[in-house]
Formats: sequence, C-alpha cells, structure tokens
Amino acid sequence: INVSTLNNSTIIVKDSNNNAVRGKINYFSESKKVRFNPHRFLKENETYTVNLTKDIKSDNGIGFPSDFVWVFTTEVKDTDGDGIFDINEF
Repeated sequence: INVSTLNNSTIIVKDSNNNAVRGKINYFSESKKVRFNPHRFLKENETYTVNLTKDIKSDNGIGFPSDFVWVFTTEVKDTDGDGIFDINEF
C-alpha cells in the first residue's frame, strides 16, 4: 500500500448524523493492516459508516475500482452483567 494515500480524506468514518468521526490512522507494514483510532470513544448503540475511497493506492498506483463502504453498530453496555442493557446510561 502507498502509505501516503492513507489519510482522513481516503478513510472516512461518519456517525448516523453524517458527522465525521475524527481519528488517527496507523499503518502496520509487517501485518499489512490499517487501524483507525477515534479521538473520542464511539457512542453506544450508534451506527457508523466507514468509507475507504478509491483514492487509496497500492505502491504501483492501483486503487480500488470504487469506494469500499460498510456500516456497523456499536453495542449497548450491560455494566452489571444482568443481561439487561443499562438504559440509564444513554
């Protein structure tokens, strides 16, 4: 991967209100993995969208044919372990 193409314009994380989630991007060359570390904890029970844009390039200049997008939702806490979500923490 061309590490210079990994930045907050090519790896975009947004919450359900379409607000950008700010964070730091790290690339681990030995494992060939990219990690996004948000500056703040992600909210509970929130849906986030991740977009890896086609502007991410390999060392030979080849990028994705199109943006790669996926969605995930964070869990709700159960701090007392009773199997019931802690609604008062929302």
